[in-house]
Amino acid sequence: MVTDLAGKFRGELLDADGHVYMEPGALAEFARELGGALAQDFYKRQVESEEFAASRANNRAELWSTKGLSALGAYDAQERREALDMMGVKAQLAFPNTGSAELRIDSDAARRACRVYNDFAIDWTKNAGRRARAVARRVLRSRACGPCAPPSRH
Repeated sequence: MVTDLAGKFRGELLDADGHVYMEPGALAEFARELGGALAQDFYKRQVESEEFAASRANNRAELWSTKGLSALGAYDAQERREALDMMGVKAQLAFPNTGSAELRIDSDAARRACRVYNDFAIDWTKNAGRRARAVARRVLRSRACGPCAPPSRH
């Protein structure tokens, strides 16, 4: 019954709770001035593991059960379009899975990191054909911010 209902709306579904990861190199750039991201080493070790390679190799066949960085389109915007097609999803909001703690600091470095993430989000959204839209960030504890850390180039 549920399968029949999902099939009826295939290609018209809207997902308001997707997630996007920054790959380890982008995460390192994001947090460079902050001394590194909290999860940066964890993600780097994960991506370099045999388990990650095996999971990535099966992520299309195991689309619904593969989670985290190895999921289809977790960090690759071109793959995200493919994943959306396979799931029958028309469009998606993608919330960041990385960088939350780093943006809780009221500092110029945190605002610059926020700008790096927002630039990443804009580029990722464009590369996903605007079907998956990465949600922009702001520094959480900044009093002087207003619409904080606008993108630097777009």
